[in-house]
Amino acid sequence: MIDFDNYRVEDLPPLTAEEQSRPYASYYYRGRLTPPDELLKAVQPGNPMDPSLAIRLDNLAALLEPDCPEPKSGYCALPEGGAYSCTVVKMPGVDMNMVRWWIPWVLGDHLRYKIWHPGSHLEHYDGLAVEDIGGGMADIFLGDAYSDAELGFPGKACDINPVILAVNSCRGRIRLHSDPPDSPKGRFTMVHMVRAIEGGIEYWSFAWTGFWLENGAVANVIAPDETVTAENGRHFASHLAHEYTTFAKILPELYAQYGKDPIVPPMLWPERMKNEK
Repeated sequence: MIDFDNYRVEDLPPLTAEEQSRPYASYYYRGRLTPPDELLKAVQPGNPMDPSLAIRLDNLAALLEPDCPEPKSGYCALPEGGAYSCTVVKMPGVDMNMVRWWIPWVLGDHLRYKIWHPGSHLEHYDGLAVEDIGGGMADIFLGDAYSDAELGFPGKACDINPVILAVNSCRGRIRLHSDPPDSPKGRFTMVHMVRAIEGGIEYWSFAWTGFWLENGAVANVIAPDETVTAENGRHFASHLAHEYTTFAKILPELYAQYGKDPIVPPMLWPERMKNEK
């Protein structure tokens, strides 16, 4: 298992001969890219944020306000249980055409997913990712997207505030490969808000480990034998910080090279997962 706090390109698992023959294989051996100093500091061990600065899952509508301040990047344990993660990644030179192209392109080839976060990302299907967020390799079920109403929005975010270009959300579950198939652990909510900035976009990314939205209310979904700590939040925040820093750098390059190529249909879920949908 890779030590993501002491990440070294030389520790990456080697690609297969077939993968190495693909024109974008060189991106894998670049490794993940390092976030800006302030963001990197915010996701370091032993540096949790004040929980009072966390965005509440039941107050997401405040993010739509024109004068909403930039959220603080970082992580913490929450007083009511669970953990919180937030990262803000600025992406100069990236636009929404690139973003909309990216995921369908990634779903056609696992190597395209690997180069997004080398060493962590392994496979990606439609609604299922296989990756290591810091606790070991896991199947991550991305679940259903929340509706605007479930997020507490009074309408479409981009109609309410034109700076907001997209909101992506999911009710997810992380199942470590070391856990039994029916494990109820690892449930989380994730929200990405894509916002326009001068010369590009920025991602405000949030994760609430141990919480889902159910019938418009926040539900604690931590399993009885599960312990969620600030470290769970840190793993999520560190992963997001490195993942989207890498994404911001490689996306314009890949879009310029492959943006006009036909999109390959997503691969089918592996046989071991056939009953999970």
